[in-house]
Amino acid sequence: MVNLSFQRNLGTADRVVRIIAGVILFFTALFYGSALGSVWSLLLGVFGLFMIVEGFIGY
Repeated sequence: MVNLSFQRNLGTADRVVRIIAGVILFFTALFYGSALGSVWSLLLGVFGLFMIVEGFIGY
């Protein structure tokens, strides 16, 4: 039987970098969405939000 362990593996520096990168991606999607196109804007926004949440949670 396989024992899976989901422990937190992000340090403080990793979390800060993910949050900053997520904010940059999210605001890029908001402010440059019309220049990028709707699909790219949506992808950047979702990916940015995911990085922000991941940074705050720490997984």
